[in-house]
Amino acid sequence: MATDLAKHVQSLANLRTLVETKKVVEEGVLLLDNYVDRVEVMGCLVHCADLSNPSRPQHLAVHWTKCVMEEFYHQGDEERKLGLPVSPMMDRNNPSIERCQVAFIDLICQPLWETWGELVHPACKVMLDQLEENKHYWELRMQPTPTSSTSSVSDDTGAVTRRLTSVGELVNEEIREEGSTALEQSLETSCSPGVDVKQAELKPANRYE
Repeated sequence: MATDLAKHVQSLANLRTLVETKKVVEEGVLLLDNYVDRVEVMGCLVHCADLSNPSRPQHLAVHWTKCVMEEFYHQGDEERKLGLPVSPMMDRNNPSIERCQVAFIDLICQPLWETWGELVHPACKVMLDQLEENKHYWELRMQPTPTSSTSSVSDDTGAVTRRLTSVGELVNEEIREEGSTALEQSLETSCSPGVDVKQAELKPANRYE
């Protein structure tokens, strides 16, 4: 399925190939005379739609982010009631919404949308601008972490990162063969308190011009 996040790396690579080889006819119409290309473009469009929340108007993006997190927290509450370990990102007593939203945008959504924007330029400029604005919104709300708790924060960060990647089975054996080890490391770096997300090593796509 095009919405399977475990296929994100390969989907992005396929989209980059389409961008590099795209054929444009009169009035900027994209020529897709190959069946495989048409299916690939439709799949990428569905994938973009699935990851579109961070590119929506800010009040909608924040609203639905909070809805998703509240769903996570309900699961964490149930785990606590049952005496089970509370899953990362699902403990309402230890929230990490802002940091993980920045990582999610910077490493997953933005490279995908920027590449799609190159394919359909300039149709996506409004959404790309909104994506940047929403990322800035979360960045401004990231709280600094006291240096005295570095070790415990590091443990929590690793757990949060594992949860972030496992939500869509992003890191599995198939994707590791496609280079997701670098993606996993970048997510871990970006979710780490005190680290600038923009310094993450993996940048699958260039910034949209």
